[in-house]
Amino acid sequence: MKKFDLIGLIYVILSFIVLIILFLPNISYYFENPPSYFAITYPSYVNGYFIRQITVLTISKSHIELNVTLPLQNVSYQKANISFIGNYSYKINHAYNRTWYTIYITESSNILINYSFNITPEQYPVSPYDSLGVNAIPQYLKNEYDHPEYLGGKEVIDPSYFVNISREIVEQAHANNVFEMEYALYSYIVKNFKYYLTYSTLENPMSAVETWQNKAGDCAELSFLYASMSRALGIPAWLEFGWLYGSNGWGQHAWIETVIPTTHGLVKGIIDLTIEIHSSDFGIGFFVRDPYRITEWVDDGNSSHFTNYYTLAYGRSAGNVEITDQVVNSSTTQGPYIIMMVPSWSIPQLYFDIGSIGVFSIIFYAIIRKPKFLLY
Repeated sequence: MKKFDLIGLIYVILSFIVLIILFLPNISYYFENPPSYFAITYPSYVNGYFIRQITVLTISKSHIELNVTLPLQNVSYQKANISFIGNYSYKINHAYNRTWYTIYITESSNILINYSFNITPEQYPVSPYDSLGVNAIPQYLKNEYDHPEYLGGKEVIDPSYFVNISREIVEQAHANNVFEMEYALYSYIVKNFKYYLTYSTLENPMSAVETWQNKAGDCAELSFLYASMSRALGIPAWLEFGWLYGSNGWGQHAWIETVIPTTHGLVKGIIDLTIEIHSSDFGIGFFVRDPYRITEWVDDGNSSHFTNYYTLAYGRSAGNVEITDQVVNSSTTQGPYIIMMVPSWSIPQLYFDIGSIGVFSIIFYAIIRKPKFLLY
């Protein structure tokens, strides 16, 4: 007579759990950070170079100072550097987590700068199931960022204007923790705003309030909007500036960095408001760092530092000065593709834990007991 081998199955399940606890402590990472229903693929690395050309047209009596920022050093996701093609008179400056070259120009010039890079993607260990509330965010971060910021005297980040707006958005999304609140703001902007490819440190950007009123903006302006809405909720959010590789090659770009407090610690990650505007909201710009961006500077909450970064050129001249800034040559190589999970589509923790233990236990049972459909 055939009967179900219940005792053997229970024995194998318990044995498997004990083995996990005793011999495979690192596997707990996968249970604390379950995969997603939705995944994307990115190259394991992107490397190469591009040549930036800054052209200054002026008269001989001009005294222009041109600021060129070195890509951020000592970070895990990029190794990038710059070198000048030609001889220029310059000074190296170091301050507030930034290194920049001040080039002195007295006559019309073509400044050629070679950017070399090796970039890797990053996936952040966050999900809506392990996020904590706003009160879990350290006070020092709130002190550093939860306030207005000014660019050349203009208030571009304005949290007070968006207090009621932000609260209404997260309430309609039924957001109960920082992850859900941040994703609610992200989704709202992605679905309701237009993106214009106009960002340049040569232009004066719109403020967050102006962007809200126009329902459109470039990467920096949409980031001003997000930072204002997030800070209005007491969640620090600030801008990163740098370069992005896209269908038109390398170009200047800006995006958001913020934090999510979780049960396993505070996690810093990026949000790019421009990746999927006017497309389906898959969350691929939310807490996933692709390997197509180079960070130059991270906003430290100080408006004078912010204005200094944003000011490409300053000085005096007896006549008009015209400046153009463009990429004139590049070469990019990509590594083998890897799969990255999208945190906004994370599988519920309980489902993943039960399913994983069940599947692996059955496999383990099949190997040890060699049953025929669990019957004998």
